[in-house]
Amino acid sequence: MSRSLRLTVGAATIAAALAAAILPPASAAPPGGSLRGLLLTGADTCGFKTVYVAPQAPYLFAPVRLLGEDFSPTGGLLHPYQVTIVTGEGLKARHLAPGETYTGPGRPPKEPVTCSFAGATKEEGEFEIMITGTIRG
Repeated sequence: MSRSLRLTVGAATIAAALAAAILPPASAAPPGGSLRGLLLTGADTCGFKTVYVAPQAPYLFAPVRLLGEDFSPTGGLLHPYQVTIVTGEGLKARHLAPGETYTGPGRPPKEPVTCSFAGATKEEGEFEIMITGTIRG
């Protein structure tokens, strides 16, 4: 092996080790874990008096559109980094356990916001969720 190739491989190994030491391990969303189809309501959260979120993607960490009091788009998207299921025994059918925090891949956001939402359905019953991430738009 040439000297320059050994240096390149050595530098790559050191960089990978440093990245692993700096970045916390991410707990991926459970297979099938999704908030799709739920209407989440937040009061005095994320900088809004009343805000609604209706996730449409089948992925737990997909960006969601923030809707105002009259269900019109606010122009903002909430990009989740962490999703905490505070309460909601019925969400187990969605593979989401109460008291668990799921962390998305990548680095944590520099200036995260935490938004608290509640909801209820016939199937899932009442639930409470906290989403930490960034709002863009």
